[in-house]
Amino acid sequence: MNNRLVSSSGPSIVILLALVPAVLWWQFADFSPASAFWLSLGQIAALTGYSLFCLNFILSTRIKILEPLFSGLNRVYVFHHLVGAAGLILLLFHPLMITVSYLNISLKAAVDFIWPSVSNLPVYFGIAAMSLFIILMVLTLYVKLEYDFWKKTHKYLGLALFLASLHVFLIGSTLAASPPLKIYMLLLTGLAAGCFIYHTLLGRYLIRKLAYTVSVVRALSPDTLEISLIPRNSKDLAFSPGQFIFITPLVQGIMRQSHPFSLTSVPGKQILTVAAKQVGDFTATLNLLRPDNPVLVEGPFGRFSYEYFPHPKQLWIAGGIGITPFVSMAAALDTRPGLQVDFYYSVKGKSEAVYSDLLSKIADTTPGFNFQLHETSKKGRLTGEIIASRLPDLTDREIFLCGPPTMMTGLRNQFRKLHIPNSHIHSEEFSLG
Repeated sequence: MNNRLVSSSGPSIVILLALVPAVLWWQFADFSPASAFWLSLGQIAALTGYSLFCLNFILSTRIKILEPLFSGLNRVYVFHHLVGAAGLILLLFHPLMITVSYLNISLKAAVDFIWPSVSNLPVYFGIAAMSLFIILMVLTLYVKLEYDFWKKTHKYLGLALFLASLHVFLIGSTLAASPPLKIYMLLLTGLAAGCFIYHTLLGRYLIRKLAYTVSVVRALSPDTLEISLIPRNSKDLAFSPGQFIFITPLVQGIMRQSHPFSLTSVPGKQILTVAAKQVGDFTATLNLLRPDNPVLVEGPFGRFSYEYFPHPKQLWIAGGIGITPFVSMAAALDTRPGLQVDFYYSVKGKSEAVYSDLLSKIADTTPGFNFQLHETSKKGRLTGEIIASRLPDLTDREIFLCGPPTMMTGLRNQFRKLHIPNSHIHSEEFSLG
């Protein structure tokens, strides 16, 4: 099957699954008079929004089956973010539209809906679920929290799901009249609850993680460390160049959190290496790591690799610490004869260009691999126009981007204006610190 077709199918599948309840409900649709029209819109918003809410629990689990559908776990997380926002908007429209529906009957009916009787528990379950969901989504989308605190707040999504499910199944709506709709919503709720229990509540015990030991910690620059790991009583990790792993340190003084790091080592070697830049509370404490310290490794993840998009002509662009997945890809090029790769590494100055000496040596000994260091302090910002002027065959290349989000967004937009299909542009983004 076409790799590009599969890797773009995930969002469509999620949208279709979220719309199934509306399709099953449609036989009960009533759009006349005005009160029925707004009530129907409110019910559609509720069913679709709740479905997106449930599906988002599945998207958050890191299960491997999702990766090929979204072209990598990082893209799953990006879509997870969008689904959460869309679900919240639809769920907010639900009470608003029903209020408008009751206003078309009478003001008293609308007031009774907004301030229901204390005995109407299903409605209060819905209000509690909505309030909790709004708080959690605002914290996620608009408040910059420490990762550890943000992760703890997300455990309350399980409570929001429980309250929302009580509202959905006890409110006495169309579900009672449509067994297929009720069964589908029960399955969706059960899957969401199962994913929450598996990943959030019992993930420490159920998710497979490999035991590793720190072997070497060395400074690549004043704010960047390279960490080497060796397995403890476990098999070597099989991975593709460009993939990443989640590392959980088991060391006093370092937060016991799982964070993603791109592998810089070559597949087939016992030792795993990653590079970490101090950009947040967690990474700032990694300099406390010492040889023989234990860590847990989960993965590998990602499809940011020529293994999945093996076009003979490629363009790689890295910015800052975004160099890391390319180190592994470049070092393994001897297993991919025939690839023609032009690699641009954009940094402010030479002192920030970790691994540039290694990449220059690889370029000297690897036919078809051209490495160029672009110092923005001397040459200005690297742009799509600059690259296009140097590569006449740019539109016939597979493009890989990894670096600061603003750089990747800017270059992607510039390449799109140069008529390069979006499906030929691949990026890797994570912002956990």
